[in-house]
Order: sequence, then C-alpha cells, then structure tokens
Amino acid sequence: MNTRLFHLALPEDWEAATQSGEYGFSTRGLSYQDVGFVHCSYEHQLMGVANLFYADCDQLVILRLDPALLGASLVDEPAPDNPTEMFPHLYGPLLITAVQEVVLWNANVEGGFSDPQI
Repeated sequence: MNTRLFHLALPEDWEAATQSGEYGFSTRGLSYQDVGFVHCSYEHQLMGVANLFYADCDQLVILRLDPALLGASLVDEPAPDNPTEMFPHLYGPLLITAVQEVVLWNANVEGGFSDPQI
C-alpha cells in the first residue's frame, strides 16, 4: 500500500494510550467497541475530517500508521453522506505499536485546522 494512513486523536486520548499501552477510540467520543472499527483517513482527508469533527478543538495529534503493523483488516468503505468518498476503517483495535509518527496539529488562531505539515 503506497497511500499514507492516519488517525486523528485528541492529545489527552493519545497520552492515555501511551500510558496504558492501548488506544481504545474509534473517533471522537466513541470507542472501538462502540463502533466496531477505528476510523482512519488518507492524507488528503485529514483537513476535512478535522474541521468536520474537531473544529472546536485547539489541538489534535495526527497518528501516522504503518499498515503492515495494524494486526487487523483495513477496509475502504464509503462515507455515509458521500458514497464516492472512501475512508479506511480498521476492523480491530489500534495497536500503539502500529503508530510510526505522532504530529501535534494546532488549530488556526481563528479556529479550525489548515493543511497539516506532515
């Protein structure tokens, strides 16, 4: 797979995962157990996802994932509101050992997120 794979997380959720050894979230406010998969994004989707679901946040962390280390199936599935936009879903918990890079992403002064520097 040549496409880079990411997951957006709240800084406090990622910090807790590094302390406990597991990351239990699918998306904001929902666990992997709640949803049944972990929402992921491709690079070109990061800004849209951040501004749709995290626009009121001051910071996010961008987790760059190594697909070879995921330990579960990764499936591209259509967005509910746009069936032509495919998002990667990880059908298993996100192993912290699959995270290859963590980038802090600060919101703009006026709010929202601009193109990440990754």
